Amino acid sequence: MAGTFPEAWEETAFITLQLKGGTALNFMAATDSVDINEGDNPGEGVPNLAGGRIWKRSGQEDGEITLDMYPISVDMAKGLVISSINGDATTTTLTTSTAHGMSIGDKFTVTNTTNYGTTAVPITFTVNSVTSTTIVTALSSINQAEETAGTCVAYLSNKGIFQQYAQPSTRVAMSSIDGDADSVDIVSAAHGLAVGDIVEVAGTTNYNGKYVAATVADTTHVTFTDDGHSQAQETTGTIKKIADASQPLSTDTTLYAGVDKVRDKFMFAVMWTNDTSQLSAIDATTGTDFTALRFYAKECRMTSHKASFTDGILKVTVTLKFPAFNKAGTTKSCGWESTDDTDTSALPALTYT
Repeated sequence: MAGTFPEAWEETAFITLQLKGGTALNFMAATDSVDINEGDNPGEGVPNLAGGRIWKRSGQEDGEITLDMYPISVDMAKGLVISSINGDATTTTLTTSTAHGMSIGDKFTVTNTTNYGTTAVPITFTVNSVTSTTIVTALSSINQAEETAGTCVAYLSNKGIFQQYAQPSTRVAMSSIDGDADSVDIVSAAHGLAVGDIVEVAGTTNYNGKYVAATVADTTHVTFTDDGHSQAQETTGTIKKIADASQPLSTDTTLYAGVDKVRDKFMFAVMWTNDTSQLSAIDATTGTDFTALRFYAKECRMTSHKASFTDGILKVTVTLKFPAFNKAGTTKSCGWESTDDTDTSALPALTYT
């Protein structure tokens, strides 16, 4: 006998937004503030001389998602330099050189260490407790010696979606980028970086990717703690600051001719489920005694961002649009998935790279 679904899918749900190639941000939401339009399939009847009608079909329109967000801060991702990290098979304790700003449930991704996450294979931890402004612990089975170097990126939860508009966008030309066994050094035009800023390198052969500024010698030199790019020196490429370590944060207005203004792409997912162990809308479902319904859309671009106080507190209404298909016309950009309470096949995890 087939399993059962609830009489109705209730309004509370998980919502996940993931920047393409980035880390997912999770939100709890009342879904009466989320409107999903998969894109109309328009057409019309064309009259002929006999008075009949011939149906003329048009291409499917773009899909659209509108949702309300309640931002707390514009600071979504924060680059941090590790003072120490130590695991005892039960917990991993992270100490940062500056205030981390994390709360219980936030995530941090470690790179540039030997055993706790590398550039090639970063490890993401979830904060289980906050000891101080510079110390957090995470549940982890890693049991390795203490290390006193490396970098991490803290993903601060439930911060709204301001970050797309708060990120400085100016790309700066590099005159050289050179890596060794434990660092990457950059010489560039005036970069305006500070320790902890998150930087994206592009236009190189071996160094493209994201880094956290570890030391800033002057306005044209910056070093990243990194163990995954021991490559030959290169003399082309650009850097762009994508998250600011300093306060106050502000929307960047210094845009010059030739600046890359291509909008970020996101994956959106919403899941209704009665599985209390579920943590996000993109994770695989874990049990066979639960029900779940999920909608997802990829290649979403933000087309509207409106702030208001209609609910008595600051609210941002965001509109995301996505194409009906990929460029080749072979894959739909959105879909629905479900599983009932006796199905042995879980919903798979969603990935977006």
